[in-house]
Amino acid sequence: MDLVFCPLFSGSTGNCCFAAAHDVCILVDAGGSASRIEAALRQVGASLRQIAGVLITHEHIDHIQGVGVLARKGLKIYANEATWQAMLLSGKLGEIPRGSRVVFGTSHSFGLGRLGITPLPISHDAADPVGFVIQGGRRRIALITDTGHLPPAVEEETLGADILMLESNHDIALLEANAHYPLQLKRRILGNKGHLSNDAAAQILPRYAAAGTTHIVLAHLSQENNTPELAFDTAAASLAGHGVELGRQLQLGMSWPHRVGEIWGV
Repeated sequence: MDLVFCPLFSGSTGNCCFAAAHDVCILVDAGGSASRIEAALRQVGASLRQIAGVLITHEHIDHIQGVGVLARKGLKIYANEATWQAMLLSGKLGEIPRGSRVVFGTSHSFGLGRLGITPLPISHDAADPVGFVIQGGRRRIALITDTGHLPPAVEEETLGADILMLESNHDIALLEANAHYPLQLKRRILGNKGHLSNDAAAQILPRYAAAGTTHIVLAHLSQENNTPELAFDTAAASLAGHGVELGRQLQLGMSWPHRVGEIWGV
């Protein structure tokens, strides 16, 4: 296997993923306490000492909660300039050692050990949010969450990735019927800089299957406006409607808010 991937946890309460190739281990986002991340890593047979760097998608707290502590433990934190400025101005991270700060340019690929990293601009209400393509050898992982739509340039860049982690945040009917959410919040979630719904994600997935993606992970499910069954069934129905045979041609999996997901290898 060239690449190993596992969503350690994903959802509105926190997001963190693990990827590894050629003895290089990284995290994508650190949206939980350092102790929570350490405990999740132990479940996949890894530790913080093995982490070569932490890639940050954007500055919302469910993606950066553990950044400060991890930086003070000596880990390198990778983010674009606008995201760094937003994180530092938030005052939520505490002191960040200067040596732990690494700045990348959005749309500019860089190396992290033997991994190739390409940050891609997505559409979310953050300073400069990105998704990532992680490449190890001939294999690629595409991670696209927290986006109101899939920009055509991002789709073009990520089609054919072996593993796709795609947001399937909410069921539109459940969100619209949620009496606890004010109208403004609903509009934000449904907007162009909000989150992908189950239906929106399901419409995207067949194009990736047709381009050769063999593993898809549904991510960032809302605990109030979605269920794993709704997200999975909506995606599975769309794929089946395009002639994709789950379990043979393509593996469809889930990420979870409070437990480690399945380990995927390609």
